[in-house]
Amino acid sequence: MRKPHQEISPLPGDAGIAPGGRFRRWKAWMAGMAGLMALNLAAAQELHSRRSPDGSSDLPRAFLIGEHESPYERMAKAYSPSLLGMYGQDIDRAFASWMGILRDMEEFAEREQFDLKGLKLWMNVFLNADGSLEHIVYYPKPNSRNMDFKDLTAFFDAFCVQFRVKGGFSQACSHFGSANFPTFYGR
Repeated sequence: MRKPHQEISPLPGDAGIAPGGRFRRWKAWMAGMAGLMALNLAAAQELHSRRSPDGSSDLPRAFLIGEHESPYERMAKAYSPSLLGMYGQDIDRAFASWMGILRDMEEFAEREQFDLKGLKLWMNVFLNADGSLEHIVYYPKPNSRNMDFKDLTAFFDAFCVQFRVKGGFSQACSHFGSANFPTFYGR
């Protein structure tokens, strides 16, 4: 039985802590947790504020055509200007821009050690006015190399985060095109 005014035995690891030291340690831990909570809140606000022109930030950045059909249709309407339209109907400039996206995708794949060779895809890319990629929606062609498309979706998601068309556009736009890897354009 404990005598009045007897010191309570220290917690494991508290041996040798000066009086009040346990409180200072707890206070420091709470300050660290508050910092983590603030960081999480800032990240959540960033994700929430990152809205595409159709207001759908809940769609994944990359997915297969046929998944998320209703939001995909709304997104296609919101990004109705085409890449070709952004270049004043100049097909050469629009094609060069599309091939630049694919070339950057290949370079990113090399850095990430992800093999795109042999993939043949139909792709729909949705670009924001600042040139960043909002979404990549794709579907493999029948003669494409077979692979786990969950891995490809994760690769496209990572690519969207870091990619930006130089110069951007006057407004958000989309492009539906074909992609065959490796690309040989301009090499």
